Amino acid sequence: MRRLPYGYRVVQGQVSADPEQAARLRALFDGYLAGLSVSAARQAAGIPLSDKTCREMLTNRAYLGTDRFPGLLEPEALQRSEAERQRRGRHLTGKTGRRAPELPIHTKFVFRAEGAPPEAPDAYAAWLYAGICPTGRGERKGAAT
Repeated sequence: MRRLPYGYRVVQGQVSADPEQAARLRALFDGYLAGLSVSAARQAAGIPLSDKTCREMLTNRAYLGTDRFPGLLEPEALQRSEAERQRRGRHLTGKTGRRAPELPIHTKFVFRAEGAPPEAPDAYAAWLYAGICPTGRGERKGAAT
């Protein structure tokens, strides 16, 4: 195991809950579910980690308990935090508050080689990339048909 999630420690070779960190973790969830931002909930809980890390903690299923980790949270807390994250939806909409339009993907890539491959690595890479045709019909954009 490379790194333990926040709220756990190793005691005599066994992973156990760190009572102080577990209380801070619960405070993070409580603050977030009470309407605080991740940053404000992190600061209120006294967790000395980045906002990004705390955002990931709000979705970490290990806190429910696994074969390695004892449970620190009730399943409802994790479900409610995920529902709140979806409700706030900023991760889906960006700063503008509007969802980005879905782009239709109709592109197929094919490779059409012209001539023999060159020996030099740089020239070979250029030859390979020049042979990629995004239309799916073996035509290059701008090429005469």
